[in-house]
Amino acid sequence: MTQLARDDRGTRPRPPRRKRLLPFLVATAMAVTGLSASTPAQAVERVSGDVELTNHGFEDGTTGWSATGDCALGTTTRWSSEGGRSLQLRAGSACDEPGVLSDPQQIKDGTGHYTVTAMVQGRAAAGIGAVFLDDDGQV
Repeated sequence: MTQLARDDRGTRPRPPRRKRLLPFLVATAMAVTGLSASTPAQAVERVSGDVELTNHGFEDGTTGWSATGDCALGTTTRWSSEGGRSLQLRAGSACDEPGVLSDPQQIKDGTGHYTVTAMVQGRAAAGIGAVFLDDDGQV
């Protein structure tokens, strides 16, 4: 583990940013197509590379993303982990549980393991999930 030196203010600088698998910044469900269920006894095929969602860094506003329910969806420059923007969701009277969905992302057919990550900042609990759909858009 690399230890970072403290700066003049006595705080540690942030470590260099690394590109992460599916770097998006919200509690979200990812809709993807073409992955069938696998049994634990089967060999797992390693897939190299990232599967990046459309506009995963929100540099193009909310293109590729839609709010769940009647939630307000926008972007902010106050905080980000990649680029200069992040997604911002706010709960309100019409939106008890703010959430967002990405546009569906095609993945390789067959069996496999996928890791989904997100950077989330908020005052309450947050969750992230992946929803795998078949070619007909069914779970």
